[in-house]
Amino acid sequence: MRTRPARRLSCYWPRLLTPLESKRRAEYATKYMPATPPIAPTRTRRASRWQPVIETALVLVVFALYGGMPIPDSNEPHYLAKAKHAWDPTWCRGDFFLESPDAHQIFYYSFGWLGRWVTLDEMACWGRALTWGLLAFAWRRLSVAVVPRPWFAVLSAALFVMLMDRFHMAGEWVVGGVEAKGFAYFFVFLALESILRDRWNRAGWFLGAATSLHVLAGGWAAVAAAITWLASGRQRPPLKTLGPGIVGFLLLALPGLWGAAHVTLAVDRAGIDPNEAHRIYVFERLPHHLSPFQFADGFVGRHLLLIGSWLLLCSVTPADIRGQRLRYFVAAAIGIAAVGLTIAIVLRGQPDLAAWFLRFYWFRLSDVMVPVGVALGLLSYIVWLRDTRPVLARRWLGMAIVASAAFLTWETYVAWSADRPRADKFTIDYGAWRDVCRWAEENTPREALFITPRNPGTFHWYANRPEAGTWKDVPQDPRGIVEWWQRMKDFYATGDPPPFSLWRDSLGQAGSDQVRKLAQKYHADYVLVAKLPNQPPLDWPPVYENAAYAVYKIDRSSQ
Repeated sequence: MRTRPARRLSCYWPRLLTPLESKRRAEYATKYMPATPPIAPTRTRRASRWQPVIETALVLVVFALYGGMPIPDSNEPHYLAKAKHAWDPTWCRGDFFLESPDAHQIFYYSFGWLGRWVTLDEMACWGRALTWGLLAFAWRRLSVAVVPRPWFAVLSAALFVMLMDRFHMAGEWVVGGVEAKGFAYFFVFLALESILRDRWNRAGWFLGAATSLHVLAGGWAAVAAAITWLASGRQRPPLKTLGPGIVGFLLLALPGLWGAAHVTLAVDRAGIDPNEAHRIYVFERLPHHLSPFQFADGFVGRHLLLIGSWLLLCSVTPADIRGQRLRYFVAAAIGIAAVGLTIAIVLRGQPDLAAWFLRFYWFRLSDVMVPVGVALGLLSYIVWLRDTRPVLARRWLGMAIVASAAFLTWETYVAWSADRPRADKFTIDYGAWRDVCRWAEENTPREALFITPRNPGTFHWYANRPEAGTWKDVPQDPRGIVEWWQRMKDFYATGDPPPFSLWRDSLGQAGSDQVRKLAQKYHADYVLVAKLPNQPPLDWPPVYENAAYAVYKIDRSSQ
């Protein structure tokens, strides 16, 4: 029984000992250890070579079960339409949002070329497969770096998406529709795995690529990596050895940083106030992501509960150097969110100054990394328990498997039973919406400009026609944000003070004269309105109508 461990160790001795010592070990083994025939490759050994590939494929299945909602998902019309337009400016020419400055140029120009050859739906399919595959590859590497147990990466992936879905506070996500941050988090996970394995220079290059694709996702991860390096004390490499990683980060991040700076500084000299743009962006359009006092009810509390669970796992589970570095990284993400919360509290009475700071998405990294820390921390705790309390370890493992399996089953059921994509969740009649979009595509010129309902933002996805502006598609430059806000008020604002409704349910409620004036002001060719009960039609007959929508052509000869 002793021969197998001895032979297993002996194959590593020549790498660690001098040639003379290695020779003596070999002579000793030949003289005193019984000879055995070479071990023939077995099915188990062949399977072990394929285990990383199979494990990565299973993680991909987990991500597909979770993110496989009907196309298009919530943000896909926003990002994929912009990417397609970047490569084909004639598509939806005149669209207010699509012709605004690009904030994610590297993503648009590296992925948007696909839109020249395939439809937007096919573009989303290929993009999802690529994004999920890359994330699965990176996640398995990260999971194995922390919990080096076969197949545990599959369970950790399921726990990660479950915890992130149920315990985020600012609406961040990683696995889902196609956009720049999915590719950015692929590099963030690779960078974190490199940090855990003490490959800091490689991590710098990965973080640079992430920042170039998505400035905020990669940038905050780079800040957390720097904090992790500082917190590692004597276990960190000297700063002078990190030159290649720092240079690589700067070189790869520069295109993304330059594009973001160009968009941010694109202020109209004719009187656009950037503070007004920041205030609109933070407190009017995206408070659910940026302003903690306007997060959905209970979201902050449940995220704090997850942070408490992570702290409890840290207190009961011993950690090696890799586990410590992961904890430092998660703690850095929590610290960044705490700084954002402090800014929101201290500057609550100064909205312009608060908006200037809060627009940087302080809570994004915590939404991602706390679920990462809990998922991997729980499995580390289970592995540690196996040696001391195996029965309890099996119970925890069973509960983790049951919870994640139930969650994925539910998400699969929701996806398969959905009657519409999430991007169309605000349509009053999804079938009628698809019909009116199909009519617009088949019966209007390609350059025809439409004023459409405030929600949803899928008209250019289905109809391939430009829009004068929608709620979902907010530009990223200060001038565009201010103009977008003016358009939203012109098209949809009721003018009633709170607590009355701020927005019209349909543009048709504005009346025929106002609709005609707005169409002429923004050079629209058609107006698409929702048909509501007790809402009188406009003064001229529609060119198309169905049960829920009507399309009116605008006579532009008088403009």
